[in-house]
Amino acid sequence: MSTRRWPDTLPVASAPGYGLTPVDQVMRTAMSAGAKRNRRISNADLDLVDFEWRMTDPEFKAFRLWHSDKAVSLAGASDDLSIWTGPTNASRAVGAAISPEGLIVDRILETSATGIHRFNLARASLAIDSAVVLFRATLRGYSRSRGRLSIDDRTGTNIYAEFNLATGAMENTSGLIASTIEDRGNGWYRVTIIANVGVGSFTPILHIAVRDDTGAGTYTGDPAKGLDVAEVQARIATGFDLFVPSDADGKALGAAGGGAWTVMPVATGGGLIRAEARFNGPYQANAGPGLIWTVKGQMEVRNA
Repeated sequence: MSTRRWPDTLPVASAPGYGLTPVDQVMRTAMSAGAKRNRRISNADLDLVDFEWRMTDPEFKAFRLWHSDKAVSLAGASDDLSIWTGPTNASRAVGAAISPEGLIVDRILETSATGIHRFNLARASLAIDSAVVLFRATLRGYSRSRGRLSIDDRTGTNIYAEFNLATGAMENTSGLIASTIEDRGNGWYRVTIIANVGVGSFTPILHIAVRDDTGAGTYTGDPAKGLDVAEVQARIATGFDLFVPSDADGKALGAAGGGAWTVMPVATGGGLIRAEARFNGPYQANAGPGLIWTVKGQMEVRNA
């Protein structure tokens, strides 16, 4: 299983609702005479933290999916390419890169063949006439500066976005409803494409492709060059499609309904750090003007 973590698309906790209470690690025994006897029972750090988040309506939808480990992707695990089969003039370097979240992720490497260099994933679950499909991945060039995300739609037509991973610019698109590119830092960019798969008999196929530094899609490859790949997601678009990390079954790597430890930003003195936390009970949510949600919950935080 990949690491459970707080999605970067959700806000960090806000004041004044944030509060921290260290768990008492001392056993106190009343004596028949004199002061109590105090004994420390553990050196472990454990805090009870009262979190409060302000979320937009799409953020609250993503939070609920994350909290309950609901299905968020049809492309399997967001942090590896294990179910992506049928590479074309490409190979998978397992665990060759470090993602923006500090996780070990995969790299697509070209072969020395002449042609296109990409990984492919056929998804029968996207074969719904006129469905609007969202496909995204966070990418970084590995001795290459350009990449391509595309979908073969139900008519067999390839619809795509081509982008520059050195400048963060979208360069060419075809057949898309929308496309975005977002800087994730350290050379990583999250690219999202949204498209109507049309009407036909073909099963939609997702592609992640490398392009050479001139922007060509067909060229003689170099096995020392390619793309680092993280945060992959594909789904039928709903309009509330913020990125949420997923496991191999496509379900969110979240709080497991409140029962799982998850890595998240926590303030314990000295600024925000990433620490393991789990809910100490159900959260509460109240909607305000403009459907801005106030979400509150207490969590156990360990080793912060």
